[in-house]
Amino acid sequence: MDSINLLGAAIISRILDTATHQHLGSNSAMDDFRRIAELTTVCKFWKDCMPLYATETLVVERSAIKHTNTSSNSQPLHSHKWATNLSFILAMSRQHLTREMRVVMSGPCHSKLLLTSALAALNILDTPWTGVEHLFFLGQGVHTAVREDEQADETTDVYAKVSLLLSILPNISFVWYYLYDKVGFSPGILQIGDRYSSFYLTLQRALLARATKLQCLLPFPSYDLLNVSGTLSCLDLNINVVKDLGCAALFNPATLQTLRLYELTAARDPWYLFTSDCRGNLTFPCLRSLIVLYDPRQVEPSPAIYSTDGLTITFPALERLYIADSTRHVLEFYKLFVGVRQSRTSFLEPVNRLQHIDPHLLTFTQAFSIFARDQTSCYSPLQSTFDGN
Repeated sequence: MDSINLLGAAIISRILDTATHQHLGSNSAMDDFRRIAELTTVCKFWKDCMPLYATETLVVERSAIKHTNTSSNSQPLHSHKWATNLSFILAMSRQHLTREMRVVMSGPCHSKLLLTSALAALNILDTPWTGVEHLFFLGQGVHTAVREDEQADETTDVYAKVSLLLSILPNISFVWYYLYDKVGFSPGILQIGDRYSSFYLTLQRALLARATKLQCLLPFPSYDLLNVSGTLSCLDLNINVVKDLGCAALFNPATLQTLRLYELTAARDPWYLFTSDCRGNLTFPCLRSLIVLYDPRQVEPSPAIYSTDGLTITFPALERLYIADSTRHVLEFYKLFVGVRQSRTSFLEPVNRLQHIDPHLLTFTQAFSIFARDQTSCYSPLQSTFDGN
């Protein structure tokens, strides 16, 4: 090992940086972080050369253990085990560098969430994490856990748990979730009726006034959005969850850099939700990535010509554009982007409707991709791995 260390700090740091980059990503869980932690046990020199971002994420992972049920009840029994990389972060003396808390709960959860109890047992509640900026839930567990607010006293308990969590994460500016094993541009839209996590929704509401990123995908009361921060840099918006507010403008477009729109139809257009000026101009001055997903499960038998209802919409900084299934609902939606210069443009449309894509768009983009599918396919682009982050 000493002979390897003779390569010097610069080379060893580069080797460890490459290894860390290969193992750690936005969907990494405890197994990945354990492998990185093992590298620091080789010697103190390797520990000192470990890249700083190896400790930027505090992981809390819940794994389910299934037991055989010998009683007359046929339901399987489950217990859970929690794990964390806290000891690694503390051993590296880098708690002040941690920027994210990641709660990993792959697969459905068959019991109560009990997250704050787990954090206490793991000693994570012992001190505030003032550097943590966001809380990230990876997997289905947080939304499939047994509801904890079915009685009034349990509703109060949910608020108490959220307050406790925010007390140790005083500077987080948003909460985020992904259902899939691999993180792509879509977190996934839940198809579980009204079984949404009361803990998650309460936490999201508590952060609206200071949110820098927002997933507006869950059906919490839309009037809550009147309190949303005016400095959003990223917005995921399902038009269906705000339809009860009429034509109230909710979002300031001035600071948005990434915008993802889900389940649009001819009757559900999103632009009225963004603040325009008195002359009917709607400008997204900082927007670099725009993803527009029309609902692939519906088809207008005679699509009408797309109209912005008098709005003049401009995207002066747009770099990446992705549109899916617009021709199932409207025609000439693409004309909205003629003249907008981008470095990357991608479309996904039924094969029998490709003729409705305006060819003039080709002259305004450096890289152009068209994905065609059978016109009867209802595959949802919500599960695409297109990199729209």
